[in-house]
Amino acid sequence: MARPAKDPVANLDLLTDKEIEDTRVRAAAKVREKLKKAAQDELLARLEQEELAKLDPAEEMVDVLIDVAGFANRITINGVDYMHGEIRTVPRRLALCMQEIMQNTHRHEKAIGDANRDAYKRPGSYVVIGPNGVIPGINSKQSFLRA
Repeated sequence: MARPAKDPVANLDLLTDKEIEDTRVRAAAKVREKLKKAAQDELLARLEQEELAKLDPAEEMVDVLIDVAGFANRITINGVDYMHGEIRTVPRRLALCMQEIMQNTHRHEKAIGDANRDAYKRPGSYVVIGPNGVIPGINSKQSFLRA
């Protein structure tokens, strides 16, 4: 059985320095366009979320400190992992769901006699610099849900 013919290997020696430089400029422009499009899409999604929040209080964005019991290290919702100790900005409707899940993990832990108490790592103090500015000294004694 005959082997299929290979595609010819590109020979860059056939290109002049000017052609190589022109191609490099075109590649850079193409990358900039892709990045610009991605940034515009991200901005559009954020602005849509803000507009939706004005109309529906359940869509307002809030910060949530993820604090689950020792037997868990994350919450996974719709394929997105929210790791223990993180502070995430999510819509209020999702934050309420997450708060219930976190409460249930601690309730379950108590029901089984604190079997994983040694594995629990209490979230410490954080300084977060994010889109809402600096949030100093957040710890687990403060509210999980801040507007």
